[in-house]
Amino acid sequence: MTAGIEGLRKLSAVFAVLCALVAAASAAGFAEGAKAPASDPDSVLAHVNARVLGKSQFANEWAYLNPTLRPPGDALTARRAFLEQLVDRMLIGDAALAHHYAWTPAESLDYKKFNRRVLQNEYFDDIIGSRVEVDLSPEAIDLYKSRMTTIPLLRIFRFPDYEQARTWRQRLATGTPVSRLEALAAGGTEGVRIDTLGFVAWEQLPDTMRIPVFKAKLGQYTEALSVDGGGAFLQIMRQRVRPSITVANNDVDEIRATLRNEAVNRARDAYRKRLHEELAVQYDDVNSQFLLDQFLKLPPRVVYEGDQPTVNTNLPAPKISAEDGRRVLVRYRTGQMTVGEFVQWYTQLESTQRDEIRTRQMLEIVVDRPLFDNEIARRAEAGHYENRPRVLNDLAFRREGYAVQHYYENEIIARVPMGSDSLHAFFNRNPGRWNSPASLDAHIILVESKVLADSLVTALKAGGDFAKAAAAWSIHESAERQGALGTIYQGQQPDSAMDHLLFDAPPDQVVGPVHVQAGYLILRVTKKTPPVTRDFDEALQYVTNDYRVETSEAILKARLAELRKKAAPRVYPERVTADLGVD
Repeated sequence: MTAGIEGLRKLSAVFAVLCALVAAASAAGFAEGAKAPASDPDSVLAHVNARVLGKSQFANEWAYLNPTLRPPGDALTARRAFLEQLVDRMLIGDAALAHHYAWTPAESLDYKKFNRRVLQNEYFDDIIGSRVEVDLSPEAIDLYKSRMTTIPLLRIFRFPDYEQARTWRQRLATGTPVSRLEALAAGGTEGVRIDTLGFVAWEQLPDTMRIPVFKAKLGQYTEALSVDGGGAFLQIMRQRVRPSITVANNDVDEIRATLRNEAVNRARDAYRKRLHEELAVQYDDVNSQFLLDQFLKLPPRVVYEGDQPTVNTNLPAPKISAEDGRRVLVRYRTGQMTVGEFVQWYTQLESTQRDEIRTRQMLEIVVDRPLFDNEIARRAEAGHYENRPRVLNDLAFRREGYAVQHYYENEIIARVPMGSDSLHAFFNRNPGRWNSPASLDAHIILVESKVLADSLVTALKAGGDFAKAAAAWSIHESAERQGALGTIYQGQQPDSAMDHLLFDAPPDQVVGPVHVQAGYLILRVTKKTPPVTRDFDEALQYVTNDYRVETSEAILKARLAELRKKAAPRVYPERVTADLGVD
């Protein structure tokens, strides 16, 4: 899905679904003009122009579509509505392709990258895809649910070598008080260091730590691990509920798909390690140290202020001169990679997706990724993977995605009348819509124990730091933001009692503890803003955006109705069953 399509999602709910279906079609390998087996005509769900939609394709697309974008209703109602959405997607796709739009430079670059990724995926499927086994044991599913619903507060015990970490882990397990280890760390002897990492989610942990951490119970220590050339183990100090993520107890299909993707990624990493030996990879020591020095000049991901860590999720990339960029970083049997080529690859990653590089070992792990991507793409091209049906289908739907985007811009958005009279009429039809209710900014602390809550209130009223207390003690997801809730508008809280509690609280005073369902709540309102009434000129920006969204959606629905009338698709909703798409 292109960045342009992602942006257009904000403009129309109908178009958002169409965009999602284009993406799902590409992921699922939607075959253009696919034919259902003649021996099984009931497997056909729709004939749309020259295309045929079968049950197997429907099931694939249902599986790949984001569950939040699936139609509402019971299983059968939702699936039959989804069938109609697929028909709309095919109609709009055909209409868009008929215009033969020229690509933008950004689309050309995106297509080149996508083409490369499709070839790599096809190659990997050949090598490892069919051999991946997915653990769906009750233990594996419990681990998945744990990591998706909880965030642990971690303490890490670091040692100069792995054996020392393993020995101390065994000693703690057999009754040695942890205070002895804490005394060693405090005295700076034996190279022992103990740090509190704060609340850390699954995806923020290195791969080697994830499963040991989430298998451990509250208060337990993980097994000893090799970390940055030394040894370490971690302790689960506390846990809190992970925000905005729910896991359905019976959604085994979604869990299976997620676990399979992770298993495939692990298999890919193992294959990359074998490639390292096959390609006789040799790093240049001088230039590797030079590049590592540039990374060490950057701020670390975790910065400590006393015992309080601050996590920087957006990692910068190093700046390299053109001359230094020509340094050869690594040589291998079929080529080489320069410092500049690697930094260019690293810079193109999202800042939140960049690995932190502070050791030679980590540098080589990260450099291996683009190095092996190049080699895998070369092998796929040598094997003529570009002519395979699945590759051709994926690329065709990528091209269709670009066409749909241009169609929406030229045939839908461009037809929205944006004159002053239209905007004024829209504003007058929606009185009060763009006014803002009273709002406030607040910080909270949520704890499970009343004794702890009372102690915190006493300390805070005596001048304690609310933000530090929230980060250290709160089990609410806002602890990551030092308890900050952001801006809250009056009347928009699901719990009216909470709404009254917040808006009745005097500014800059510690309130609580208040007993709530999840524990004991302490709060402080830092800012209050009165309601705002906006006239047309003051609301113009919001009026313009809402008018464009609603009008474009109406135009799109009308266009789809025209396309349906012209194409007269044959659709068989009675052949859709409530379990279609469930393994």
